[in-house]
Amino acid sequence: MKYGIVLTLLCLFLSNSLLAQRKKESEDSPYKEGIVYALPRSVVRIVVEAEKESFFHGPYYKFADQLLGLNNAPSEDQVKWELTDFEIETHSEVDPNAYFMAVGKKAAMVSLSSQGILLGVNVTAVNQVAEYSSPVRTFIEGDSIPDIIFPDRSMHSFIKGVDSVGIKIPLTLEEKAIEAAHDITKIRKRLFKTLAAGYEQLHPDGLAYQIMVNELKALENEYVALFMGKSFKQRYRFVYEYTPKDKSVKGEVIFRFSSEKGVVPSTDLSARPIVLEILKDNSLAGIQAAIASKFENPYAGSSGIYYRLPGSGKIRLMSSGNLLADKRAVLPQFGTIAAFPEIYLGGDYSIELHPSTGAIKNISLKDQKK
Repeated sequence: MKYGIVLTLLCLFLSNSLLAQRKKESEDSPYKEGIVYALPRSVVRIVVEAEKESFFHGPYYKFADQLLGLNNAPSEDQVKWELTDFEIETHSEVDPNAYFMAVGKKAAMVSLSSQGILLGVNVTAVNQVAEYSSPVRTFIEGDSIPDIIFPDRSMHSFIKGVDSVGIKIPLTLEEKAIEAAHDITKIRKRLFKTLAAGYEQLHPDGLAYQIMVNELKALENEYVALFMGKSFKQRYRFVYEYTPKDKSVKGEVIFRFSSEKGVVPSTDLSARPIVLEILKDNSLAGIQAAIASKFENPYAGSSGIYYRLPGSGKIRLMSSGNLLADKRAVLPQFGTIAAFPEIYLGGDYSIELHPSTGAIKNISLKDQKK
């Protein structure tokens, strides 16, 4: 009986001691299991602007040479695309190959972005990583194509009379073309007289004169289009993204293009490929590796806090061997990952990182930081 009481008291004592020890450890290291964070990488964003020209042939194209002396009037509708501009941008995101865990008391000092990217250690205010929207295709500007391409085909009626039973007889296409050509001649005569001040009563001021001239020219163009056709131009923006790994990229087809279809997916083999090249600066990577090897520290990385020595590369957009656009950019994933010196992680120093590259931006004593 005595042994049972003693054993029970001993168990209670050991249990209370163990709970007290765990409580103390928990108070000393509230993040004992660690905080997971990531370093950033760069995503290459390619912005392409293209122009689409839609041409509609005139209804009187057959008579352009005969009635107006205009040769080679187009006889078919056409669509023509042209690449007009390129932009190469970069933005940062979480690198799934660069996740780490800060452990111990150091875990309580890390500052993270909304994406979980490490922004600093022992800092109270840090810059956030900019949020980027998903890439989209957008219509920029241009002429809207009307439902009726040629709304005004003549100043005159399309009916030339009625037959014996009262059915209206329409003018033929050639007869309407002759009327339109005659109207063009009259418009040009009136425009000439206006420009030459050939009327007895002139316009009251320069603004009225200019409006008259502009209206006559617009009317002439509208009627000439009945023979030569109309064009409408529209501009579009296409956005593509590519995320390089840690090596150079060659021959990556981003999209394809043809003058008939415009910008199409890379899977459409009927169009010519637009190729992306990202050439890693290996000389910079070699220098970083050599420097890192000179500072071997057995305690480096014991807290689990790392940063980047970002690399760089040249980004090129090519088509059939021709250079369309190029840019030199910082690409963190082309660089080297290094451990923070443990001497700066004791709480006396504040460390800020560049949010887009993961490189050290500033190290300062806590009481000296402004």
